Amino acid sequence: MESIDLGNLVAGLEDRARESKSILMDNMIGSSDIIDYFRVMPGLLDEQPLTDFIESDEVMKPYKNIFEGTATVRPKTRTLKVRTTKVELEFEPLLYEKTFLSHNFHAKYKADTKQAAGFADFSMYILNVILQKVRYQLTENVFSGVYNPSGNTGKDAFDGLLKIVENDIAANEIPINNVFAVPELLSSTPVDVYNGLEKFFKLLPPRIWFEPFNLFVSPETMALYNEGFREVNKTNVWYDTYNRQFLLSGNGRNVRLIGAAGLSGTPRVILTIPSNLFFGFDTKYNMDFQKHDWKIRVLHRFNVGVQYGSSRFVWTNEL
Repeated sequence: MESIDLGNLVAGLEDRARESKSILMDNMIGSSDIIDYFRVMPGLLDEQPLTDFIESDEVMKPYKNIFEGTATVRPKTRTLKVRTTKVELEFEPLLYEKTFLSHNFHAKYKADTKQAAGFADFSMYILNVILQKVRYQLTENVFSGVYNPSGNTGKDAFDGLLKIVENDIAANEIPINNVFAVPELLSSTPVDVYNGLEKFFKLLPPRIWFEPFNLFVSPETMALYNEGFREVNKTNVWYDTYNRQFLLSGNGRNVRLIGAAGLSGTPRVILTIPSNLFFGFDTKYNMDFQKHDWKIRVLHRFNVGVQYGSSRFVWTNEL
């Protein structure tokens, strides 16, 4: 690789950001937990209504030859709010040149095992490194974020699910019957946590026990549950090898047990149906690159936010 021309590198970064938008967006959200657990809604600039059109499960009645409107069937709308977020970085390209060459050298000899992939050029390498960092933060902040416009960290950028759930409990948006008292989940004893998750699930209406669910817990709760499961059952926790996911124990259950990094430090658990979580972002993908002495400044701006479509399909525990 020849000596770096900062002017050419800036032009290359701008070209790559424009031409490879879909590849870069995939690197930012497509290879993370976001795409696995959220319905992605692109193109959002401010607010998007999420309509829970039929608020009640009861919509049928005996036939009569007259129209009788069902009073419980009415629109109920939640709003997915996206917030403008920015990334501002300054770096000296020369310091990363050898790392780039090392990565591509490794990828060349590991290509047959698919352990690594090379980059077309230095510009693409830099963009991917930046967006991978964004991806790691987003994966946590979709759960742990608390919007603070005067803040200086990624967690200040927008409200995550934990904050949204707390607000909705306080506002009685989440039905009181969906918030379970399970003191065992506040314990640090593995068997207590194992029994607590089992108890939590059995507090759901039995008619929906075998529906598909995602159960989000902290990494600490996940580890305690696994340890408690082994202690009680003398075997490892249930694991779906085909889909590479942990399952809550119980014959016939279809509950994915997910240790979410953004829930670290809280005993709060969040259970919902797979189609209920939404991740919104814009596709304008504003990236600007500026030469500044021997360094390059990266200015990246995008909108992002999360929400669930219906609070009726969210269950959690008392803290």
